[in-house]
Amino acid sequence: MPDRDLKLNSLSRYAKASPHLVLEEHGQCEIPAGCGGVVLRWWNPDRAIPVTMWAYAPILLDMRLDGKRLNHAVPLVSFGSHILAFTIGAASPAELFLMFAAVRGPSSSALPPIDQDPRQAVVVSTPDGSWRYSTTEPTGSSWMGSGFDDSDWRPMEVKAGWDPSDTGYLYPPKRMAQLSARALGAPDSSQVWVRKAFVLARTETADPGSPETTA
Repeated sequence: MPDRDLKLNSLSRYAKASPHLVLEEHGQCEIPAGCGGVVLRWWNPDRAIPVTMWAYAPILLDMRLDGKRLNHAVPLVSFGSHILAFTIGAASPAELFLMFAAVRGPSSSALPPIDQDPRQAVVVSTPDGSWRYSTTEPTGSSWMGSGFDDSDWRPMEVKAGWDPSDTGYLYPPKRMAQLSARALGAPDSSQVWVRKAFVLARTETADPGSPETTA
């Protein structure tokens, strides 16, 4: 067989490289790729970065970022302002709460690493008044985006009497608590709609493909 044919049919001719883009590889844990499958994704670190998100609630009915349902736990998030939106239910008001944490960069685990640096956190659930909820289902989808007036929504409060350290070593709340996330509740509510505005700040790093170290 001529040497020219071997070169034409080699896999190397499909190889791609870019000085401006980062190539990411995900297994079936981070992005549904089938048994043993792999998903490759290019992203531009000047426009967006991967952000790993963890959420825990007794019944998390829906979770969206800027009105779009997340199809995996490591979305590419552009720099600037964003809105997280949750629909949460529980068997009883005493059981309703939400814990959430998001950090810069991809994670190889379904749970935050034990030694995860809290300074990498983009946003965590805290009782700072910015996690706001309504017990009445909003009309339409405008509540999931910026510009929505949530002044009549109430701030979520720390879930009294609930300690994530009691839930076991591998349970997500304990790992999220290591990132300073708190369990937030809504008193006397069995279903709530929650909004959280946050800003993903741009930071300077030596390697655009490495996780950021400051929020």
